[in-house]
Amino acid sequence: MNRDFKLKFDDFKDNHSTEQGDVDKTTDQYPSSGHVRHIVFVWPQNRMQSFNYSYLVTQSYDAAKNTIVMEFTSHTVEIKGVRLDGLFHELVAQIPKYIRITDKRYNSTEDKGGAVVNEVAMIEKKTA
Repeated sequence: MNRDFKLKFDDFKDNHSTEQGDVDKTTDQYPSSGHVRHIVFVWPQNRMQSFNYSYLVTQSYDAAKNTIVMEFTSHTVEIKGVRLDGLFHELVAQIPKYIRITDKRYNSTEDKGGAVVNEVAMIEKKTA
């Protein structure tokens, strides 16, 4: 049995079984490693699309074109923006939870050290 295994019986008796403590609900990254992870793409028009990291087959980064191509089993996702090298390494480690798409006119006002995603194209793969 795992040493970290703990029954929640005491919490249940005290009616605190659903409290999660100091979990930050506003972060765009997962706090620690886990088993089931999704990546959510968020457009400015409040459109969202989610993919499970477990269906990510391969990904590539082209610094000359400032693009990341992600191959999922059902879709190909192409991300375009600026300073995407850090985002690519985070994607390899399955860290990002949300990727927010920003209009190009805001590139100069965004964080100078982080990636800025300007466009995400999704192509659904044809099934035979």
